Amino acid sequence: MVEGSRQVRATGDVINGMVDDIKQLSTLVREISAATIEQSSGIEQVNQAVIQMDQMTQQNAGLVQESNHATQSLAQLSAQLRQLVAHFRINQSTGNAQASLPTSSTAPRAAYQDSDF
Repeated sequence: MVEGSRQVRATGDVINGMVDDIKQLSTLVREISAATIEQSSGIEQVNQAVIQMDQMTQQNAGLVQESNHATQSLAQLSAQLRQLVAHFRINQSTGNAQASLPTSSTAPRAAYQDSDF
């Protein structure tokens, strides 16, 4: 009977040890769960930042495209202005600007009258 009591106590000690191990395991699982939730939140924040960067990149690409169109338009206007200004020359002896009227029919003569300047 003494041997049976000793075995019951030993079994009880083993069971108590298992209960303690299960409590520790449960605590670890809760900590892992909390860390997973935090990590998930962090990943979501990174995803939102990437989405915002993508939107800004697309917006910047659109602005660059608009800028290129504006630059091309400005270059064309500049070329047209150079063509118009090329019709004028400075008279070296008097210092007066004189219109050099084009001979082609593309520009009307009335557009270059001295009274307009």
